[in-house]
Amino acid sequence: MIDLHLHTNHSDGTDSVEELLENAEQQKLEMISITDHDSVGAYFELEKHPEVRRKFSGEIIIG
Repeated sequence: MIDLHLHTNHSDGTDSVEELLENAEQQKLEMISITDHDSVGAYFELEKHPEVRRKFSGEIIIG
């Protein structure tokens, strides 16, 4: 299963990047895309904190 339209608290979502990845892992998603409005902050956060990226074992497509 995939979800290619996810938002974090970098725009109008409620979850942090870490929470979003943990939820995606719990839901056994295989592929996600973080598509925050007018922000790529989630991707900068993933670059800066690689340990957060490891919370999700699937593929992340830049959105």
